[in-house]
Amino acid sequence: MFTKKTTKRLVQINFIICCILASSLQMFANTVTVTSIAQLQTEVNRATAGTEIIVKNGIYTTSSQISIKDVMGTESEPIIIRAETIGGVTINGKDGFVTQGSTQYVIIKGFVFKHEAYHRLFNSASHCTFTRNVYECIKDSETDANTSSSYLAISGSNNEVSYNTFQNKNFRGPMLSLQGSNGKIAQNNWVHHNYFKDFTTSDADNDNTAVQPGYGKFGNSRANMVIEHNLFENLSADAEGVLSAKCWDVTFRYNTVKNCTHTSLRNGQEHKVYGNYFFNSKLRFADSNHKLYNNVFIGDNAGIILFSRLEASKPTGYSHIRPVNCFIGFNTFSKNSSAFISNGDGGSQDLKIVNNIFYDCDKAIEDVGAKMDGVQFDANIIWKGNKNNHPNSGLIIKDPMFEFDNDGIPSIKSNSPAVDNSKGNYEFVLDDMDGQIRTGKKDIGADELGKGNKSVSVLSANQVGPNG
Repeated sequence: MFTKKTTKRLVQINFIICCILASSLQMFANTVTVTSIAQLQTEVNRATAGTEIIVKNGIYTTSSQISIKDVMGTESEPIIIRAETIGGVTINGKDGFVTQGSTQYVIIKGFVFKHEAYHRLFNSASHCTFTRNVYECIKDSETDANTSSSYLAISGSNNEVSYNTFQNKNFRGPMLSLQGSNGKIAQNNWVHHNYFKDFTTSDADNDNTAVQPGYGKFGNSRANMVIEHNLFENLSADAEGVLSAKCWDVTFRYNTVKNCTHTSLRNGQEHKVYGNYFFNSKLRFADSNHKLYNNVFIGDNAGIILFSRLEASKPTGYSHIRPVNCFIGFNTFSKNSSAFISNGDGGSQDLKIVNNIFYDCDKAIEDVGAKMDGVQFDANIIWKGNKNNHPNSGLIIKDPMFEFDNDGIPSIKSNSPAVDNSKGNYEFVLDDMDGQIRTGKKDIGADELGKGNKSVSVLSANQVGPNG
């Protein structure tokens, strides 16, 4: 027999079940699977916050762009456009995704892009994520060697590019271009855990870099951009094969660079380059107020190159402006023929070259014509090499007592003269090449003696890209 209490309880249970069913139906209603480009475009056009569009595994061919215009997700309910499985969908044809209008909070995930042209995100679109894709586009058949064509071009702010592979490019244009509009660089973009590889030849001799933040007209615009935990390998189609920064305020940290040409701070100020591993690859800088520290340079003919073409009073389109007030400290150079080179006729002013270790380098400091006015040398260890243009002041000639790991990365031992022997109070140097916190008086070089957890190491291919 049902009592009033039992009946009330059943009503409550039925209400809960209905709510669960309604919620489930809503969830499934927001997930749709498509099997053609036409279906994909239709579902993108009507997507709302929380919609997930799954593209069935297969090979698809586009005849025009896939437009993502005025499509608005939210931070808690993004719109997801993804392959059925990571790497399971290949897009061939004339074009790819073009993100524009007021589009925000859209995630594009898991595709292999082999079409012509490139992906674009225009300046009005924001908070979008490109993740776990492979970019291997082909040259647009309607362009020539004078036209720059990127794999992915972003002009909007607050976007993320993560766990992608950019590979096998052979025509003019950056793999990843990060620009802006109206003379202002896009801000707060985050590039991490990507694999940039095999861009060694091009149909043009310029504009062939992996990542390009800004260009000429953005030279005085602040980006607040972070490029971290990426692997760069075999990038030599341009003198600036890895990075060509032409704006202000780019942080390049915790990356691994192997067998590449230059990572270049071409134009703009206040860039920070720290915690990176460079193998047979160079770091080059111009302009002012940069901080270059905690980096390791292994092999090659040079580690860091100051390249200054112009006097500060004579700026021109060359954009290799005289460096002023730059910090080069707590780096480790091993087996470089020339660890630090000052080059060009523009010179420099008030550099700090301090607390570095130069090990088995043919030349520690090489001045090839760029006069360094007001440079400060202090607490630099040189061993098994020639100090060359390094003055006797600020010089420590002692064995740093290294031990080398399987990657050839040197770490100091407890009896190293580097331990607790740095000079100066550089509060912005918080950790070392391993991500270990520096405590007390800092050690010289990129490594701080310690037993804490190592959060940074040399990256391998299985730690980045779609399967990282």
